[in-house]
Order: sequence, then C-alpha cells, then structure tokens
Amino acid sequence: IIQLIDATSDVHVWQDTYDRELTVENIFELQAEMATSIATELHQTLSPEMTAKLNKRPTQNTRAYEFYLSGDQYLKRRQADVAARQFERAIEEDPDFALAWAALSRAYTEIYWFELSADYLQHLEMAREAAATAFELVPNLPEAHFAMGYFYMYGTREHEKSLAELAIAARGMPGSSDVQETIAEVQGRIGDIEASIATTARAIELDPRNIRLLLQQAVSYAHNRDAVQFHRFLDRVLELEPDSIAVPGLRLRYGLMLGDDLADLRQRAKAEDSTVYLNGPWVRDHWFLGVFERDYDAVVRFLDDLPDGAMHPTISAQAYGNVHRLNGQPGLAKPYFEAAKEQLAQRAADPDRPYGRSRQLAQLAYVTVGLGDYEEGVRLAEEAIAMKFPDEAEVTKFIGLSAVIGVFIPAGDYDRAIELLDEHLATPVGWTIEGLSRDPRIDPIRDHPGWLALVEKYKRQ
Repeated sequence: IIQLIDATSDVHVWQDTYDRELTVENIFELQAEMATSIATELHQTLSPEMTAKLNKRPTQNTRAYEFYLSGDQYLKRRQADVAARQFERAIEEDPDFALAWAALSRAYTEIYWFELSADYLQHLEMAREAAATAFELVPNLPEAHFAMGYFYMYGTREHEKSLAELAIAARGMPGSSDVQETIAEVQGRIGDIEASIATTARAIELDPRNIRLLLQQAVSYAHNRDAVQFHRFLDRVLELEPDSIAVPGLRLRYGLMLGDDLADLRQRAKAEDSTVYLNGPWVRDHWFLGVFERDYDAVVRFLDDLPDGAMHPTISAQAYGNVHRLNGQPGLAKPYFEAAKEQLAQRAADPDRPYGRSRQLAQLAYVTVGLGDYEEGVRLAEEAIAMKFPDEAEVTKFIGLSAVIGVFIPAGDYDRAIELLDEHLATPVGWTIEGLSRDPRIDPIRDHPGWLALVEKYKRQ
C-alpha cells in the first residue's frame, strides 16, 4: 500500500495498492506508475523530461540498485565511509551504473573533508575520478553535477564553481531536497545567510519532516542572530524527534553566542541527559558555559571526568591551560600550553590544508601567548589573519575572534582587538555583543572606550 500524506498536517491525501512482485524488470516501471498516479491525484502534469527520467532504468541489476539505495541512506546519515562501501558494491555488480558512481563521488568527498579514513587525502582525487566516470557513462547527468558541486564545496572550497554545478543539478533534480540543502550550505559558508535561509525553506517544503534540514535552518537563524526563530526550529525538531541529542548541544552552543541567559542555559543543561555533553562536538560548549559562569574549579572537574576520547588531546590541553590561566594558576597552565604548542606547531606546518593551517596558526598563537611570548604570539596571529578567506565567513571569523581573546587582549593591544571585534560583529555569522559580553577574557577591555562604543553600536534593539 502506498499512501500520500501531507507532511505539514499529517492529513491523508491518497493511497493505492501495488501487490505485484518486485523484479528488476518492473521496479522502475512501478516507480514511474506511482509518480504518475500521485501527480494526477494532485492535478499536476509531469514534464516530458521528468517522464523520460522516470521511464529510464538506471541499472538492470537489482542487487546493484539495492546497494545504491542502502548507500544513499548512509550518506544521508553522514556515514560516508559506510556509504562508500555500499556504492562500491553497487558498482561491482554493475560497473556502468552512473548514479552509483556519482553518489560514490560524494561519499569520497565527505571522507576527505571529515577525515574518515587514514588515507583520507587520497579520497579527494578519487572523488573527482568517480564523478568523471559518471559523466562518461551519462553525459550531463544531474547527479554528477551534484557530485561536482559537493567536490568544489568540501574538497577545493571553490564556492562559485560549486554553486554553478549545483544550479545545473537543481534544474535536473527539481524534487531533491538534498541539492537545495547543499546550495544553502554553500550560501551559508560565504556569509549570504538570508539566501541560505530562503533556500533551506525551499528544501523544507520538499521534505518537511527532514530533521537535518530543520537543524540547518535553526543554525542559519542563529548565524543571522535571530534567537526567536532559532529556538522555534529546535522546538520543531523535538516535536518530531523527542530524544534528539543534537538539540541540547545546539541550544547550548548558539545560546551562548546569542547571549541567552546563563542560568537558563545551565538549567537546560542539568535537565538534559548529561551524556550529551560528554562525547562528540558539545564538550567544548559545556565547559565554555562553566567559564562564562566563572566557576573554574567546576570546569576542571568536568574536564577531569570526561571519558577517554571525548576530546581531542590538543583541544583538551588548550582547555586545561585556558581554565588554569583564568583561575590565576599560570604554573598549572604551563605544561598544558607546552603540550598543545608542540602538537599545533606540527599541524600548522602542513602546507596542503590552507583552511586547516589558518586555524592551527590561530590556536598556536593563542597558546604561545599563554606561555608568555607575546611578540611571537602576535606575529602568528597576524599571519593567520592575513590568510583571510573572503568566501569562508565562519573560518575568517574564528581566526579573528581567537586572535582577539587569546592574543591581542592579553598582549595589551586593545585597539587591534577592538578593530577585529568590530569586523566580527558587523556581518552575520559569529557571536553577538551580548554573548561576548559574558566572556571573562573580555574583562581587560570592559572600560575601554572602543568596547563601550561596540556595545552601543551592536546591542540588540
């Protein structure tokens, strides 16, 4: 039985029964028949292009198609390493399966970007080759253009090229929320938050119950410094997925940035399952909350209680060093900063990852100042800032803010700190003035005329 449900209201619209045995000969015929029936029920007419696409069989091999569908589900769940294996199995069954090659390209690109294997660097060229194979098999295949849009976004960070490829893909895949989601992600990366919100809204229209889309829209509104819409979309996620582990973490991370009440954030953190903050990406935000509350002893206890592997060793060393320094214990901070410096110096020397290298330099500058070498810290910070990426708003803002709180304020160069803070606050993405105001590392400039001017200039109206 196939049912058509209005996802926004859960109202039943249409249903029909298809009780034929699925075979390689009829599976795609059934798909085309169902699509035509649904379009007729909705008083829509399928375009000749869409009709031709529905009637075309992407593969004659049922097992290949099953592996492809399995891989697609893993890719949607951001498990690219598993997805790649399934797409590879699909291609083993049918080497001419162009859709599988295109999907494999996207999986390889994610493996590269998220460093999901020991040889992740090799996967970037593998992604290009897989997409090229898809184009050889089916010239102008929309899914292959989608793969290249992925490649340029995650792989080479050439966002104009990415948007051009994704626009072609969108014309050939008008019902794909995945393509719209990716376009929105690129728009967000270049700092065009309003466009990203509008594109994600179109994706949500196509797939209203997609949790990942709703979370992405919440984050976009946070980047746009719209706390009301940010919380509204997180609440919608909880309606659909009450046990979401993403919502409490995002609520804390962006709640800090948006300037939400600290007592309320702490109360929420206590009410949530504590394991949310002991693993994964939310650890940093939980100890940040303690720093903003200025309860440094509690932060140290939290870090001590973390399970093995909950935090990268370099990040852990920086966290301990920062907290001990804020607590007026430079002697305790020193060995942690020394350990972090050694690790960061090695990673910052890698010329093959300019985006990663800029972040490593910014953090290296931070720990160098933590060890008392202000001159070298300032030099490293300025080197990182000089590597600005105008098409990567979040990277550029991370570098600048890290330099402000970890280098220029401790070094006493308040004018440079104010200049960078003004740049940070002037455009979407990043912290609000209300969020920054609670950071104890801002204390030395609280009475500075430049800081007071920023508070007046950027305060929430």
